[in-house]
Amino acid sequence: MSKELMNVKRDNLKSKIKDLFIVFMIIILGVTIIFFSFKISYEKRISKNVNYDQSNLENNSIIKEDIQVSKQNQISNNAKEENAYEKNITEEKSDDEKIEKEETKVEDDFNQLLPEWTDTAIEDIKNIYGSDEKQVYLTFDDGPSKEITPQILKILEEEQVPATFFVLGKCVDNNPDLVKQEYEAGHFIANHGYTHTYSQIYSSIDNVVNEYNQTNESIKKAIGNENYDCHLFRFPGGSSGGPYDSLKAQAKQYLADNQVASTNWNCLTSDAAGNYTVQEQYAGAIETQGNKTSLIILMHDASDKRATPETVRLLIKHYKEEGYVFKNFYDIFKKTNTEIVENVEYVKDIN
Repeated sequence: MSKELMNVKRDNLKSKIKDLFIVFMIIILGVTIIFFSFKISYEKRISKNVNYDQSNLENNSIIKEDIQVSKQNQISNNAKEENAYEKNITEEKSDDEKIEKEETKVEDDFNQLLPEWTDTAIEDIKNIYGSDEKQVYLTFDDGPSKEITPQILKILEEEQVPATFFVLGKCVDNNPDLVKQEYEAGHFIANHGYTHTYSQIYSSIDNVVNEYNQTNESIKKAIGNENYDCHLFRFPGGSSGGPYDSLKAQAKQYLADNQVASTNWNCLTSDAAGNYTVQEQYAGAIETQGNKTSLIILMHDASDKRATPETVRLLIKHYKEEGYVFKNFYDIFKKTNTEIVENVEYVKDIN
């Protein structure tokens, strides 16, 4: 082989080796690039996952805190609702107890104002007339009336003085509110019959009894107390004398046998017998009192007794200055307890 040929082959071999080296280096470089590319990508992915996990942890922590706060708020709200419910229950119980106490008080007040019959009532009334005690019973017949009764009630309230009203049944039916006002003010509501027509009421004992019962029914309805019975009757015109004297005596005994007492008066202003001015009425009372110290004073609260209210004021002033004690017939028919009891059915019908 010639030298030239050998040089050529050697050059070709070198060229191939060089090309192989270049290819190899290119491969190594490519692998290196690929490796680092994957590495960088992997690290980024790992970093992203770590950040994501941290973010999730933070979010989960926030969520847990929110859940905890929500639970605490719910517990607090539940506690508030329970407290509010318990408070409402307590307030309702308190209101119920208050209402019950008020109802009990009203019932007790009504019961305290229920007259009670006693076996000594008739004798106790008789004893008023002869007593040495300085006491005065202010009594009013023939009412109530819208014109006069409110004026008298106002004066009695201002002076803090009790009185007894002998009411007419027909006037009770016309003015039930005034009767209730009298009753609730603590005044004694007594019975004066229904019509005040002598020829009618005194036509028989039956009629006397019927007028008492009819008026008693009207009083019960007016004051709203079905247990009320005053046990006290004032005969129109008085319990004796006149053309009906005999019948009055029989009726008086019959009423007494059925737990109804009667009373007249021992002092009067004559406001229904011609004394029309305050001065005349006042003088009439002082004159008819005479030497008596225990008084049942007769006056009237019918619609035409215009001077009577001021006479009442003047008499109260006079007897207060004289040291008198003012009473009404609760002092005779006084309940000894507050238990409601069934009263006897008015006065028995006469067979």
